[in-house]
Amino acid sequence: MSAIFSVRSLVSAAILIGISQQVLAHGFVEFPKARQQFCVNDGGYWWPADGSGIPNLACRQAFTEAGTVQFVQNNEFSINVSDYNNLAAVKTAIPNGLLCAGGDTAKRGLDLPSAHYQRSTVTPDANNQIELLFDAHTPHNPSFWQFFLSNSDFNSANESLSWEKLTLVDELQDQPIVIINGKKFYRIMVTLPASRSGDATLYTRWQRDDVVGEGFYNCSDIRIGAGTVDPTPDPIPDPTPTPDAWVAAGAYVPTGVNPKAGDEIWFRVFSAQGDERVFERLTITPSNVANWAQELAGVIAASHNAQVQVGVKQTNGAIVFSATDIVTNQVWLQAADQSYRLDLKSAPSAIVALTGLASEYTLAEGKAQLQLSLSATNSPNQAIETQVRVQTLGAPAGAWVFEQNLSVGETVQALAISLTQAGDYVLHINQAVSGQAQQFAFKVNAEATTPPTACGISDPAAGQYAAWNASNAYQMGDKVAHAQLVWQAKWWQQGSEPSSNNEAWQLVSVVTQPWSASMGYPQGAQVSYQDKLWQAKWWSRNEVPSASSAWTDKGAYVCP
Repeated sequence: MSAIFSVRSLVSAAILIGISQQVLAHGFVEFPKARQQFCVNDGGYWWPADGSGIPNLACRQAFTEAGTVQFVQNNEFSINVSDYNNLAAVKTAIPNGLLCAGGDTAKRGLDLPSAHYQRSTVTPDANNQIELLFDAHTPHNPSFWQFFLSNSDFNSANESLSWEKLTLVDELQDQPIVIINGKKFYRIMVTLPASRSGDATLYTRWQRDDVVGEGFYNCSDIRIGAGTVDPTPDPIPDPTPTPDAWVAAGAYVPTGVNPKAGDEIWFRVFSAQGDERVFERLTITPSNVANWAQELAGVIAASHNAQVQVGVKQTNGAIVFSATDIVTNQVWLQAADQSYRLDLKSAPSAIVALTGLASEYTLAEGKAQLQLSLSATNSPNQAIETQVRVQTLGAPAGAWVFEQNLSVGETVQALAISLTQAGDYVLHINQAVSGQAQQFAFKVNAEATTPPTACGISDPAAGQYAAWNASNAYQMGDKVAHAQLVWQAKWWQQGSEPSSNNEAWQLVSVVTQPWSASMGYPQGAQVSYQDKLWQAKWWSRNEVPSASSAWTDKGAYVCP
């Protein structure tokens, strides 16, 4: 399903559906819409419990894999990378298979391959630019932006997004905040390659310039080159908030924030320009996991009472924290244009990283050798039980052509995989304890064969028949001459060229042809391959003669 929007229509839709002003997280790509936001807008993930109420199949698959966190925390697809100016460090923190999740395994469902991701149609202007709208619940400056576009050979239907399939297409520094219908947005012109059209995935990185190195990552599935550009963008009103002693900014504890021991809770307050004014963080331990909200509120009151208060406003104007009914507590700020965040920062998950996998291989002497490396991150002194499996694309579950169980630690571990058949493959990496799953698509090409004309194959009898003509209609049993050989039609046809790969024609000439991976051979058929003559023991297709028991070596082949 695709979605065709101008920014004008998108903002109008925001008015109609009444987007909540509650500050739950930093933001997300509103247009072209991020994957998780399509799922949030569709709904259906709270009931029934099995996810059957989720209308979109990609969103339902994501729910089945990882639950509701990826939808509840739709504005918080983020990770901290202290060396954030080093893209190699970012790639290590966000391994292949977790790009759309921002490196968070709790949101891994949105990285699974699917043909059902919903797309926004975008039309570049005369400068090859599209307008991107980022819903900035909590602005952060200084910061910078990077925009990556998937390569033309990437297909979200059968592979997860990977760094190898991305190209950096645009970079920008601090962007100004605009107010649209009372909400804060970053409105950014992003340049795309002039040569691109059709389906692609836009990968947005919004990186804060701070000590922690907090960055936000969103995948937007797009369709380039159709639709209409809105030449008159919406006017940006000049907000004039009415000052108040204390302004309610939203619920203190957002829905879905349920920390466990080892996690951290961050609480921050930002000015209208995105400057950080308050920053408190609380480590969750077994002793405070039940009352962390009250403990953090006490810290805020003790250190920042003049800038922010947490509690329920009384009739006399006082703000008092309710320890008995946590959900009633609000965050109160000094001005309406300020904002706040309460974030759950989960302990980094252990991830198995894969390197060395190419996008294509070619059979050589009947085999394709994959030399891979595996290593564990965020898993000191503990190996990750991992299952590595390979299957052909589209094969049923359990039809593995390779399967091996490994204990992967932080030391790089080599893995060799040998394949003997050409085709499209998917490599699966599954972690036993966490359930983290990664998929990588690659292709194995057939071995190069001797061109059919290398031996000057011909049949003198071909001169006795009329040459095949694409405009003629042929009945079953008609014989023609083509490529110096005699062919017989199996059924009525027109415009179908005779060849060994065309099942509409039967080769009448008794000649030995070079082996072809795409042709089926009956028992007793003979072919030439690598200067040898081979005879089929039984019917076969895509079985390399030198590497398969389906063929008998009949000795050296000499051109007639």
